[in-house]
Amino acid sequence: MAGVASNVRSTLKPDHHDAGAPALEELDFFRSVAGNIKGFLYRCSADENYTMLNMTVGFVALTGFPLSDMLNNAVRTFASLIHPDDIADVDAAVARSFDRRDHWEISYRLKCADGSYAWVKEKGCGIWDETGKLIYAEGFVVDASELRIANQRNAALTSRLESIVGAANGIGKISQTLKVLALNARIEAKRAGSHGNGFDVVATEMRTLAQETEELVSGINREAALVKTTMAG
Repeated sequence: MAGVASNVRSTLKPDHHDAGAPALEELDFFRSVAGNIKGFLYRCSADENYTMLNMTVGFVALTGFPLSDMLNNAVRTFASLIHPDDIADVDAAVARSFDRRDHWEISYRLKCADGSYAWVKEKGCGIWDETGKLIYAEGFVVDASELRIANQRNAALTSRLESIVGAANGIGKISQTLKVLALNARIEAKRAGSHGNGFDVVATEMRTLAQETEELVSGINREAALVKTTMAG
C-alpha cells in the first residue's frame, strides 16, 4: 500500500519544490492514467463524512456530480452517496484498516446524479504523520458494475447447472431401478421356461436402456464440470 499511497500523493498534490522536467512528466503520466480509468483517485479526511479534500475528474464521469459539490462537503458528503445498506460495511472496513494500519478493499453501491446506483470497488489506506497521528485517507474507486453483472450471470448459470446435474442424477437413480427390474424380469423368464421369452426380451431392453441412461448422465456431469471450471477461469 505504500506504493499506492505514494502514487496518489504524487497525483493529487505534487511537490512544487522539486518541480522539473522529470517531475512534470511523471505528473502528466499519473494524470493521463487517472483520466483514462473508469473511476477516480481521492484524498479525504478520516472522519465520518469522508470529507473529500481532493478527487480526480473520473468521479464526475462515474457519478455525474461535479467535484465542486464534494470538496470539503460543499453540497453533499461522500458518505451520503454510499447506499444506506452498504454504509455500515464500508465504515467497518475502514475502521479495521485504521486499527491494523493496512489497506481496505470493499465493494459497495455509489449514488449517481440521476438517482441510480453504480457498483464500485474501492481500495484505500490511512496516512499517518511522523508522530503517528492519522491525518487523512487516500485510495481509488473504480466502476465495478460490469464485473458485478458478469458475476451475477455466472452465479445464475452455476445455479442452472446445479439444477441440470441434480436432474441428471435423478435420472441416474431411475436407471438403477431399471437394472433391478431387468434382473427380476430375467429371473421370471427363467422360471417360465419357454413361456418366458417375452420376459427375457423386456429384460434385455430394460438393461440396455439403463446402461444408455447411465452413460448419458455421466456425460452431462462431465460437461457440467467442464463448464464450471471454465466459468471459474
